[in-house]
Amino acid sequence: MNQAEMIAKWDEHIRYEFSTRDVSSTIATMVEDAYVNHIPVMTGGYGHAALRRFYAEDFISLMPADTSIKLISRTGMFLCSPELFDILESAKKEGNCSLSDGMRILG
Repeated sequence: MNQAEMIAKWDEHIRYEFSTRDVSSTIATMVEDAYVNHIPVMTGGYGHAALRRFYAEDFISLMPADTSIKLISRTGMFLCSPELFDILESAKKEGNCSLSDGMRILG
């Protein structure tokens, strides 16, 4: 698969996941041994059967109706403001070590 095909497949996956919210179509864009690990909340799965359950019960079905996604980069990295790192450092000093703990501080 070349880069253009990978980008098209990712865009298709994201469309099914966030726009149509179609679990079966989302899973169909993934390889059989796909692995999803949502680190902040320690959820996800390995393989189609586990991911079908994850997307149906824990992710797609629980997203608020107005959830959307916006492309900001195709580098594989996400952008964080310096304030986010400050909040995470503050959470760490209080004995909290997860991204979720930092998000709670942000309110």
